[in-house]
Amino acid sequence: QNWHVDGFQNKSLPQFNILCGIALNKQSIPFSGQFTFWPSSHYEIQKELLSQGGYNKFWENNHRPKMRFIWNDIKYKQCNVDIGDIILVHPFVAHKGGINYSMDTRLNIYYRIQH
Repeated sequence: QNWHVDGFQNKSLPQFNILCGIALNKQSIPFSGQFTFWPSSHYEIQKELLSQGGYNKFWENNHRPKMRFIWNDIKYKQCNVDIGDIILVHPFVAHKGGINYSMDTRLNIYYRIQH
């Protein structure tokens, strides 16, 4: 339930076209801090944006983790990566930093690409 789309922090729609992550260390053991996402959730978020009358109402209903809806039909996935792997994500894909039970710190760099 603690997913987000970038922009929730400052009540703005994502001002970029794609989120790009680059792994600086290996994250392949389950729950080692992987980028965690809900596949195809950008379609559902778009439907919610439209049904709730736009971004302001969507933000009011979902910007706090305890208020966000739970994905009933979409199971989250952890993105297993090796050093140098690139993660490309639509700006409305629901995501979060994964839980990290490993002894290693998750090291990723993220860029918001706009064209």
